Amino acid sequence: MALALQAPTSRPPLPRKAMVRRPRLVRALRMAREVPLAVLVAPAGYGKTTLLAEWAREDARPFAWIGGGEVADGDSDVLLDTTVGSATSCEL
Repeated sequence: MALALQAPTSRPPLPRKAMVRRPRLVRALRMAREVPLAVLVAPAGYGKTTLLAEWAREDARPFAWIGGGEVADGDSDVLLDTTVGSATSCEL
């Protein structure tokens, strides 16, 4: 089955006024240059999206951003399609 590549449809969210900044975590992520993939796992409400958006704003590397609303749970074809489209568009 051939999949049509999709361009990413979302960008990291803009910072909120009351955002809790995490400079130590962002610095650790920025310094992890030799790591090909970062996986961030935490329960809902722990600031994963906020941390990753802050990292994307402060790091010069390209980022492929896939918003949670773009991929339905359990739809691996759409996840793969969206991931490849995002990575291609930002030249990863």
